[in-house]
Amino acid sequence: MFAIALQNYLLEKMKKYRFSNKILSDKLGFSTSLVSEFTQARKQYPSMPALLKIADLFNDSIDQVIGRNIGVKQNFKAIKTEDLQINLLKYVKNKIGTANVSNEAARSLISPAHLKRFLYQSTNLGTSAIVRLADYWEVTIDEMIGR
Repeated sequence: MFAIALQNYLLEKMKKYRFSNKILSDKLGFSTSLVSEFTQARKQYPSMPALLKIADLFNDSIDQVIGRNIGVKQNFKAIKTEDLQINLLKYVKNKIGTANVSNEAARSLISPAHLKRFLYQSTNLGTSAIVRLADYWEVTIDEMIGR
């Protein structure tokens, strides 16, 4: 799902800015093999830190990078990669704690065990789980991570 959208996004940006895989990998701090996986749509679920770096490089939203057609703000708050999961955890806990969003709704999108590990043991949520929650709550991923 994300692989083709990310591939199209990167190939478009690489053409626009005349970046080779090597130049893009240097700018992102990724290996050339990882960039190749992205540009050849071989990496099905890229990590949120990787998507954040890509979005930051091109000053776009994470939603744009993965092909989500949702309202996009133009000014992004810089966040550190290590703050991504902390901000996401705060956002999800707040949403689940809100009266109009039940725990059951979130659990229907993510396995109860996975959600529990994320909320109480600080494990990471995968990109697909984050997108499912963003779709359900009709918000941007950047809003979820405080960007």
